[in-house]
Amino acid sequence: MGKRFRRRGSDWPWYLYYILWVYLLLGFGLVISLVSTVRDVMLASGWLQPELVTDYVRKRMHLENDTLSFEEWQEEDDLSEYSYLRRVSLVCPFFMVATYLVCAYHTIQHMKKLNWTTSKRGDPLTEHTFDNHDRALRIIALPLFYGVMSFQGVMRMWGISINSSGDSHHFSQFTLRKRFLMDSYDACFWLADMYESYALFVFGLIVLEYLRQRLNTRIYVAHDAIKTNTIPRASDSFSELTDSVKVLLSQTKGLTILGIKLFCATCAGQAFYGVVVNCAAYYHIMESVFGTGCHTEEPGMLQTEKVKNMVHYLFYGAGSWTDPGECSGDAGTKGSFLNKNFIHQVDCTSSFLSVSA
Repeated sequence: MGKRFRRRGSDWPWYLYYILWVYLLLGFGLVISLVSTVRDVMLASGWLQPELVTDYVRKRMHLENDTLSFEEWQEEDDLSEYSYLRRVSLVCPFFMVATYLVCAYHTIQHMKKLNWTTSKRGDPLTEHTFDNHDRALRIIALPLFYGVMSFQGVMRMWGISINSSGDSHHFSQFTLRKRFLMDSYDACFWLADMYESYALFVFGLIVLEYLRQRLNTRIYVAHDAIKTNTIPRASDSFSELTDSVKVLLSQTKGLTILGIKLFCATCAGQAFYGVVVNCAAYYHIMESVFGTGCHTEEPGMLQTEKVKNMVHYLFYGAGSWTDPGECSGDAGTKGSFLNKNFIHQVDCTSSFLSVSA
């Protein structure tokens, strides 16, 4: 959006630039997560002390008339025998804050390189530099976004270990609460994967742009060298080779971007599905479809193991959707070269190579 405004002859001030608000929102989410961690997990469990956690879980199950689930919790989710795992998880907030500071530092360094004045707007070099730094900012935000989502996943695992989801009225049994928290854990990483795929897409644009610049530089150097040469048809051979190389680069770029776009679409669809299903289950919307079995005898259609496995393998195998893109891209590349008779015009290519040598 900022790029469109620059083309129209106006710039947004730096304090309205989108990346600043991204960091503010992620920082707000991080603070809320830390507050929730201390209030709902650490204070309630005595900072995950095994004895206090066991007493807390037993009392809550007794209040919910769910004492039969205590043995299941003790066998599968009790951290008493995994003291190292408990201690390592407790330092996650410190690494999360450190990640925020490191990403913010590198973002500030790139922000200083951006041109916020109007004196050089329209200059190709200035606009190109602005675009590259803008793309770099989106990639730098990846560790922070993924870290926040990962920390959200750790919070869900803490909730299972102390039998708590932050409230007491949505789920009245440990089994239902655990199922919801496990699904929420998966949804956190689906959201993280979605942004990771977008960062991969932006990185692909940067790499392809860099290759295009290097290729153009080599072409200009070779063109200047040919101008001083008197070999017949050297100029024609160079033009044909230049056109063919540009076609190859264009087809490669289209093929690469198509594959990444399909990957982004798959990750976005997976994240959207997971968030919608979990939110609907949490707020008891359409119990026959999204319900976890809290208010009904059977779980909803989308909460059954059969549907969950089907959806899991559907998104897991969605990477194969890029195969048609590869085939079409490969066919397009071959067709472009055949139309220009590049493969059969070996004499022109060898002539240019001999001149360059």
